[in-house]
Amino acid sequence: MMEKFRPFGGLMAFVIYIICILSLVGLTGYVMYLIFGTNELTIQKSVYNLLFCVFGIIFVHVVIFCYKVFRMRFPIYLNIYILLAVTLFAFSSVFRFFDNIIYLDKTLHTISGAMITVVGFSIGYMFFKRERYSEISPLFIAIFAFSFSLAIGALWEIFEFAIDFTMNQNMQRWRDNPMGWGGRGSGLVDTMMDLILHTGAALIIAIAFGLWMKKYPADERILITKFNRNETNKSIES
Repeated sequence: MMEKFRPFGGLMAFVIYIICILSLVGLTGYVMYLIFGTNELTIQKSVYNLLFCVFGIIFVHVVIFCYKVFRMRFPIYLNIYILLAVTLFAFSSVFRFFDNIIYLDKTLHTISGAMITVVGFSIGYMFFKRERYSEISPLFIAIFAFSFSLAIGALWEIFEFAIDFTMNQNMQRWRDNPMGWGGRGSGLVDTMMDLILHTGAALIIAIAFGLWMKKYPADERILITKFNRNETNKSIES
């Protein structure tokens, strides 16, 4: 008997995956039409939009890849976040949602800070708590998860800068008010606000999950977990 192939953890997440992948494929087709069928986009903007469409299509499969290759199960709330965030980001890049919907960018940065901290907790738990050092303190894992989230947040800001610098885009909002905010410029303010919100969310989740792990050290339901291919014989029949 073989284990059921359930990388998404539930029907709702699987349905959201289907909707997201179809939306991303359709969005890619729309961008290709704009590139070859009209003159509406500059070369830089065309490459930029295609980059995020292709990135989106690839990244929504990260859950399946981790399930098949690394034998990892993602909690359903994290699955749904990954699917919706990647799809929303791709659509926002093409249709300029970040310019037209107030605080959308800040909301995504805040939620991302929290979700990346969950990933950091999962890595810390799998590497330290479960497999090597069973006596490792939840405080240590919380600090690791918080630091992991901050590192990813900093790398994302470097990525935004690289896209703006090489493709003349406005991910860091440097065009909005170059000399505003007391001469600091909108780009600096945007970057620092993103990092502050990311850090705040990461800190809250690190504290909350650290307390949870201290009270329920064996409860893995809220984390990404590894499974053994031979650990279960749930059949395909049910």
